[in-house]
Amino acid sequence: MQKIFLTHASPGGIGANEADPLQVDRHNVENADLISSLYDVTEAPESWCRFLKAILQSTGGCLAVVATRSNSLKSDRLWGLQTAGVSDTPSSNPVQPPPSSSTKRDKEATATILPASTLHAMAMLNVPCIKETLIEQSCLIFDLDVRRVVIGLCDKDEDTMSYIVVGLQPNQLWASPDHAALERLLPHISKIIRLQLLIEKMSASAITANTVLNRLPIGVVTFSVTSSIPTVNNVASQIIKATPILLRHLQALALPRMKPSKPMDRKPEPVQLIELPQPLNELYQCVIMSEMRTDQYSITAIVFFIVSANQHISIDAKILQQLFQLTSAEARIANLLVDGHHVDEIGETLAISLSTVRTHLRHIFEKTGVERQADLIHLLLRASLAISSFK
Repeated sequence: MQKIFLTHASPGGIGANEADPLQVDRHNVENADLISSLYDVTEAPESWCRFLKAILQSTGGCLAVVATRSNSLKSDRLWGLQTAGVSDTPSSNPVQPPPSSSTKRDKEATATILPASTLHAMAMLNVPCIKETLIEQSCLIFDLDVRRVVIGLCDKDEDTMSYIVVGLQPNQLWASPDHAALERLLPHISKIIRLQLLIEKMSASAITANTVLNRLPIGVVTFSVTSSIPTVNNVASQIIKATPILLRHLQALALPRMKPSKPMDRKPEPVQLIELPQPLNELYQCVIMSEMRTDQYSITAIVFFIVSANQHISIDAKILQQLFQLTSAEARIANLLVDGHHVDEIGETLAISLSTVRTHLRHIFEKTGVERQADLIHLLLRASLAISSFK
């Protein structure tokens, strides 16, 4: 990654939104902001933290855990854990739970998030599904003095099973609206875990996040409140050298959104497709602007994803289908969208009607959990590193 020195740009303004995405109503866990935070793979630990906090606020539970179980390795992975009023709270970062120091049998038991018998029963269930159960054997949940839980089985294959656990208060009733709201989130949890596992597999040899970003076939420019110097990956560096005016234009868009006079706890603006002025619009087919925030929800960075007009982006259709359960036709349309094609052009390219394209697009939105083309392109651009590099 490189840093580019800025020149002063004239500020602009945007309307502030005071809504706090954590203030979700009870039984409204499927909140769009909550779901979108799951797909923010650039800051996954914070995303899980925000997500699980909102789960606890919405359900009134005492504990929330997201985990995976590998059958071949016989090990668990704790992606995130949040508690409210339980003892011995571990870190919320993804860690391996510490084993007990007693017998070998106890060590094997307490190295799991859930008891072995519960995990075995979950492996027999279809996905996605919700199950309420008692915890009566040694495990991480048991060691935290939680005895009643609701388990959401998100995903499973021959080797790995992913799930979310919500610990219940002693006299708490798990209502039908709680059940339905949590069940709607299960596919989103499974997708983001798949995405993060793909990124980890691809970037296992990468020493830093900079190395990973430099593998992206698109330009990434980040403006941060902590520095007057934007950070760019290799592709963005080449783009800026070719057209310095683009950097000044992006700077003019980014700086007003990070001014100290703006409310630091405002809700981030939706992902935007940027319309570039001439002649930049002829050089770049797609520019996406996204606001990044910390766990305190202050706007700390503006990220631009830039696709050149001569840049061809192709995402492995099979991996795309695996991540989001798309059909082959839907995967082709998603590929064309992220490659800069308009909806009417897609119909001509695939020799199908415009109404058929729109029907497929609606199904893609439903499966990926987005509502707009800008959000879909943003999701696929961020995922392209894992998808295109997966072997």
